[in-house]
Amino acid sequence: MEKVARLARLQLSPEEASRIEKDLNQVLKEFKILDKAKTSNVQPSYQPIPLKNITRKDLVEDSLSRKQAMSNTKNKKKGYFTGPGVV
Repeated sequence: MEKVARLARLQLSPEEASRIEKDLNQVLKEFKILDKAKTSNVQPSYQPIPLKNITRKDLVEDSLSRKQAMSNTKNKKKGYFTGPGVV
């Protein structure tokens, strides 16, 4: 448990370490039960929920004017948005 705590950069009291160690051992016991499941005829499932591409139609719409877009910000200079400097 000390190594796991060190790797996770956790500072645990002896009582916390003891409690967490018990919980972790219980989790590992549950995984041992799962290891016994017969999965030789089961295809791997990388995505539990089927994916579907949900996109909207790409319609041309009127956009904001520069004046409208800049109206709600004080972070602007010469018609452009400004932000903090980056090294």
